[in-house]
Amino acid sequence: MFSVTLMPSDNNSQLCSHLKNTLSENIYDYFDASSVQFWESDEDQIIFVDNKIQEPKWGITINAENRVVLEEFLENMESPVPLELLES
Repeated sequence: MFSVTLMPSDNNSQLCSHLKNTLSENIYDYFDASSVQFWESDEDQIIFVDNKIQEPKWGITINAENRVVLEEFLENMESPVPLELLES
């Protein structure tokens, strides 16, 4: 299994329902819904060691069976907000 997490480049970006729907449409062209997890962090749960460091408020984790499909998705990914890739 191959896993990646996509997070917004702008840590202040909010995951509104329109953005989530737009991203879902693009992702579900490549992956089954059970392979994709949208997550949002609760500010009360985040403990900053250094107050200068900001973490994204949301992200998308994709667990893929096929690395080729995952790489194709990442090469052709369209998003209304810039996303950064974190490979697991």
